[in-house]
Amino acid sequence: MLPFLYDPKADREVIEIVDEEKVKEKVEEYLRSLQEKGFRITSPRRLIVETILQNWDKHPNVRELLDLIQEKDPSIGLATIYRTVELLVEMGFLHEVNLDEGFSRFEVSLKDIHFHLVCRGCGRVVHLKDEDQKSQVAEEWAEDMGFTLLPQSIELFGVCHECLRKGFDPSRMPQGECRCRRRRRMHRGLM
Repeated sequence: MLPFLYDPKADREVIEIVDEEKVKEKVEEYLRSLQEKGFRITSPRRLIVETILQNWDKHPNVRELLDLIQEKDPSIGLATIYRTVELLVEMGFLHEVNLDEGFSRFEVSLKDIHFHLVCRGCGRVVHLKDEDQKSQVAEEWAEDMGFTLLPQSIELFGVCHECLRKGFDPSRMPQGECRCRRRRRMHRGLM
């Protein structure tokens, strides 16, 4: 796992310390695991894994990955990226994240259960600290109900203090609707 550092000045954001050497190690680890499961290691697959790990903090969607990858190799198409991302999700290397944007984003799986807080007002995404404790509570709850949890990303929607301070009234907003201008434009295809 890549090392993490919690920074209280960053408003509950998680900061990851990553250098090129650690990214290379992780790329090789992922590719070795794919090969052990019988998958070929192609140059497009290697580039996709490298790009995902180099952009771990951006939670990219497939279209964003396509743009980043085609800067390096324009011959790699959307279908190849979709297949590789799907494979990485199935193997547990990536979590699919749904932020109510109409498409999925992907993040590197650093823990079995990963939590996000998503503001319905501005769209800000915050990683929770003390995830291990929250994961343990979720796992105990599931176990009490006769379930075993699978690795996943959990999004908890709400309104941040900044939006509340600015007068945002969450009670006037239909459930599931995001008020973030950037995301509304994306939903309408204007971005």
